[in-house]
Amino acid sequence: MGLGGGFTDKQLGPDTFKVHFRGNGYTPDKRAQDFAVLRAAELTLQHGYQYFTVLNVGSSDRGFVAPITGTVVGNTVIATGGGLYHFPGTDLVFRCSHEKSPDAQDAKYVSWLVRATYDLR
Repeated sequence: MGLGGGFTDKQLGPDTFKVHFRGNGYTPDKRAQDFAVLRAAELTLQHGYQYFTVLNVGSSDRGFVAPITGTVVGNTVIATGGGLYHFPGTDLVFRCSHEKSPDAQDAKYVSWLVRATYDLR
């Protein structure tokens, strides 16, 4: 995962996974959550399952304050930088299944919905 954000995932068991998605300084919290769910749906389908159930969800937001620097030109100070930057993060632990349970999400539908929402291919 680079400075621009992205995801990591890890298989915890035969049908259980953890996904971490971190956005960049311009990513809204909701988009970070949606992209973590999209990755869960993709992993579900890649491993031959149709449904997934989220077992645990957490936030792993990060932020920092950029320093302000200044340059003196004649009798004028030119300040640059500064600002608070927020990097939203979402962690999901989920279990894949072949059967629909009351809490299970249909991976194909979730993938289609998130991709349509954000105009992704």
